[in-house]
Amino acid sequence: MNIPKNIKQGFTLVELLVVIAIIAILAAVGIPAYDGYISDARDKAAQSTLQSIVLMQKNYYQDNFCYVTTGAGTDVGPAINKHLFGSSDAESTSTPIDTTASNFFYFEITGDTSTACDGSGDAKNAKNFTVKAVKRADTSQWFSINHKLAKLNQDGKTW
Repeated sequence: MNIPKNIKQGFTLVELLVVIAIIAILAAVGIPAYDGYISDARDKAAQSTLQSIVLMQKNYYQDNFCYVTTGAGTDVGPAINKHLFGSSDAESTSTPIDTTASNFFYFEITGDTSTACDGSGDAKNAKNFTVKAVKRADTSQWFSINHKLAKLNQDGKTW
């Protein structure tokens, strides 16, 4: 097939602008949806960690007839690793629960202290507990599980 020399091949400026506009619309819809998926994945990871802590609390109770509490705050995560999971002082900030600032949540265990068994060091013992995962960027967002296995979020809804 012979193409005449006076016909030019290629895209016009209007065609290119239409393609760019379509890509921009797809990006405007896709990026917020992707961010929502990432946020949901972080929330699920925090909830999974809470469930691990609760299981270790139940194991601790089997041996000691009381629960570990660390109090509230961003710096109590290493005490959870140390007293519940048996981490050494050197690895207590990262193993098995990442309690460094790179984690989007920090974890704490609160409860009514008990004189039935003595705590040691930076952890106390209690007759009940509430484990909480608090979002570092927005402390008004959190998830919790208590000793009765009730799961609540900041809105008072179960998760």
